[in-house]
Amino acid sequence: MHFYNIDHFPDLPMEFVTPALTTQFFDPKPEDNYTKIRASMAPSDFRYTKFAQDVIAEFGNIKCGYMRFEPMSFYDWHTDIQRSCTINFLVTDIPNILTMIRTPTPIRMIYDIENVEPKFRRPVLLDTTVEHCVVNYNPTQIRCILGISVDND
Repeated sequence: MHFYNIDHFPDLPMEFVTPALTTQFFDPKPEDNYTKIRASMAPSDFRYTKFAQDVIAEFGNIKCGYMRFEPMSFYDWHTDIQRSCTINFLVTDIPNILTMIRTPTPIRMIYDIENVEPKFRRPVLLDTTVEHCVVNYNPTQIRCILGISVDND
């Protein structure tokens, strides 16, 4: 398994849910030959919480921020280059969302698929060194997460 629901950690405080819905998001910088839809991002002050400070003390430098996925969007299969894991909190509780992880099998073009099932305001630890994607197939609502990423350093 490449994800873990961290049930013994606390819920995300509500004070970090509202900013996810009201803050200004920035679209990612365009990349050469990259035409797939990606997430918009926004900074967060979550890094100053005791929770984030405990993660920093244990693992070193982190990045905290919101990621927004528009209705009917697909953040294609990818691995994260500058980080090895992330702790995600779902901050919009909407239907019709998927986060999936895939690992190759011995049969070409066949993958084992894991469906990550996040819960509203609950932390999920995700191994970002394996391919993963995010699908928001809700026709009208955005999906938003708060992510705490551990740098590879």
